[in-house]
Amino acid sequence: MDEPNSNDARDFELVKMAVDSVKHITTLTTGTIVLLATFAERMPRPITHKVDLDIAIISMLVCLVASFIFLWGTTLARFGPEKAWLSIRHGKKPSLKFEVFLIYCSFCAGIIYLGSFALQNF
Repeated sequence: MDEPNSNDARDFELVKMAVDSVKHITTLTTGTIVLLATFAERMPRPITHKVDLDIAIISMLVCLVASFIFLWGTTLARFGPEKAWLSIRHGKKPSLKFEVFLIYCSFCAGIIYLGSFALQNF
């Protein structure tokens, strides 16, 4: 009789960890965009390999949008806050799994392209 409650508690903890991870990535992404905007005028001129910077910014924006959709989907889903995590864990919301994949990939791509831009310009 304890088995379903134990699995539900474990599933809930896994989803909480995923949400915490996405919140951290969202913070890092936002910070990256703010720092880029703050120091844009201090970048050495002429800027070479501007495409790398453009891809990095676009990737970070994609990460922010995907993070918002994921966080919205886990908390404000039609199932209600107490049921949303169950639907994610049991595969009823595969789009949220895609969102997590998109979040991590776009964040990594943004950091890689930003690093490439920095190495070529500084």
